[in-house]
Amino acid sequence: MNRRAAVEAPAASAKRQLLDAVDDAHLDTAPPLVVLHRATVNMRRFAVLGASRSAHLGL
Repeated sequence: MNRRAAVEAPAASAKRQLLDAVDDAHLDTAPPLVVLHRATVNMRRFAVLGASRSAHLGL
């Protein structure tokens, strides 16, 4: 794996996870405060999982 691929793979994965977190907030159907709450919870979950993965990998 070259350096560029090593950088782009985690970035693509993070982008997918971020988009999934936003999609899970149900922007089209839920009331605004529910969307905000769900998006916040999903983003925090995303951040915690990312931090735990980095710690596990020793980054």
